[in-house]
Amino acid sequence: MAPGSTTRQCSACYKEIGSASKTCKYCGINIIQKKNLKAQKEKFDDQWAAKLKKHGNSHKIMNCVDLLLHKLELLGFSPMLFITTQRCQHRSTKVFVKNINVQSHPSVPVMQRLYEAVVRGIYLYVHLPIKKLFLL
Repeated sequence: MAPGSTTRQCSACYKEIGSASKTCKYCGINIIQKKNLKAQKEKFDDQWAAKLKKHGNSHKIMNCVDLLLHKLELLGFSPMLFITTQRCQHRSTKVFVKNINVQSHPSVPVMQRLYEAVVRGIYLYVHLPIKKLFLL
């Protein structure tokens, strides 16, 4: 973009938009929030994580996760989050789902095993009958 230009590139879809635009007319992203989000993310680094672990306050982050899932569900989303923690050689995976119908669905444990395989960096082949998969 040349100095004095009246357009700029959207940081999400890379299309040309007006330099004063707060929202991209193509993808709808709020441009200012994107910059604020980037600045917020920069505050959280390895030093922040070490301090949080040292004081045993990681449960506060998990409470924020629970709240975020609740908010997303209220907005009409069906969020599901897989989190794997590792202590020494032991890995533990948790699945966070707010919707009880989704939580009790028989495919959730299969998805959890697939996620664990991805985290471990291995391939896991799962045999599911195609008809059964679509009828669930």
